[in-house]
Amino acid sequence: MRRYWYSAFACRSLLILATVVSLALPALGHASPCVVTDNGSGTVDLPPNNCGYVSPADLHMIINGLPPGTTINVGVQHEKFFNVTHTPGGPLGGEIENFNSFLTLSLTGTGAMLGYARNLQIQANCVAHTGPRTPGSPVQSFASDMFGIQGQLPAGDPDFDLLRITAGTGFGMPSPGHTTLTLLQNGNWNVDSFFDITYRIDFVGHPGGPFTGMSGSTTGTIRMQSGQPAPPACVLPDNGTGTVDLPPLGCGYLSPDDVHKIIDGLPAGTTIRLGAEHQDFFAITTSPGGSLGGEVEQFSSNLQLDLSGTGSLAGSNRSSSGRLASSGSCSRSSFSRTSMPDRSMSVPQTNCTMTSEKPWRERDSTCLTLATAETAFSSG
Repeated sequence: MRRYWYSAFACRSLLILATVVSLALPALGHASPCVVTDNGSGTVDLPPNNCGYVSPADLHMIINGLPPGTTINVGVQHEKFFNVTHTPGGPLGGEIENFNSFLTLSLTGTGAMLGYARNLQIQANCVAHTGPRTPGSPVQSFASDMFGIQGQLPAGDPDFDLLRITAGTGFGMPSPGHTTLTLLQNGNWNVDSFFDITYRIDFVGHPGGPFTGMSGSTTGTIRMQSGQPAPPACVLPDNGTGTVDLPPLGCGYLSPDDVHKIIDGLPAGTTIRLGAEHQDFFAITTSPGGSLGGEVEQFSSNLQLDLSGTGSLAGSNRSSSGRLASSGSCSRSSFSRTSMPDRSMSVPQTNCTMTSEKPWRERDSTCLTLATAETAFSSG
């Protein structure tokens, strides 16, 4: 009978060292993983604290009221939820969430407004409805609805006398969604949530500014996403000797609780957050020995990075992948072989030694180098 093993060993993650970075990230990108702590009742509080909603595939737009062939593309991140209250009930039978938030906007012009670029932040009032869930269940999947979002720039803006965003079912703009909560091995929860938001953007240009004499309202629909699907369990076949070959082929490593960050070299209050997945191991060699007395594994691999900006780069998002420029090296202890088919093996690890550098033709950075550091990285 063929046996399978679950792999759940840890390797230290990657510290991002940006030597020379020219950041011009586009507004589209994948949502970063969203992992939150249990609220003490076998589930989580929503909206998810320390996570935000972004559009992975599209942009909000201002079209009506601008010259023909001109748009203002608006990258939006819905984040920093506060003053959150929860009331049982609502039309979906779960709860009603009332909260405030911030809409971080990245505006870029096309056509007659080509070259216009500005970052803004608007405070919003929000109401969301969720369906029923079963606290304590390891997977909780339920319907949701963004009932209302509304926020606008305060008076005195140099470009707009009015810039207001309105969205949600309660304003006659249906915005259904869905949320899946998945319990992770460390007791935290993976959040995978989206809303298909129907929105309206109203604007009136400020006299003397770039939108002088212009005004209009544009309506559209866009998917806003928070988090990603929970990573699948890592299951491997026995290699014929009562154990498995490592690193685990077909599995990847990601950080379940945190993201990598670029901080140094950026403007004050600005970071680039990197969700990283270490995957696609190849050219693997193993040799007995190493600092833990088990074996040394040398291999090449790929890093998949999801980058998103904060501060002066808020609204900038991008996905990128790169092959490690040199082999990684990990050591692990190994047990004596056993004929017991159900034995669990706990395998200590040393730090991985890994270096990765993006090729010189990379669009946004002259050099982006990665080396090892201290964030937990896990597979399965």
